[in-house]
Amino acid sequence: MNAQALKLTLIDWLIHLNDEKLIAEVQSIRKKDFVKSYEASLKPMTEAELLQRIERSEDDFKNGRATSLENFIKEADKW
Repeated sequence: MNAQALKLTLIDWLIHLNDEKLIAEVQSIRKKDFVKSYEASLKPMTEAELLQRIERSEDDFKNGRATSLENFIKEADKW
């Protein structure tokens, strides 16, 4: 069975699954996989890169290139 057929079989199985505990376990596996993938995509930075990012952020804030939390929430509500 190829990967596509296996996924379809699993989807069908999940659709008909009524065991909430088992569904929660599947969801937990999914979340762990998501976190693992996300963490793998992160790239460490050097101390110099971090300091440069801090300086840019402070400069952005001083020059009005920042958004207040209140405005951010208003904008996010439109999404």
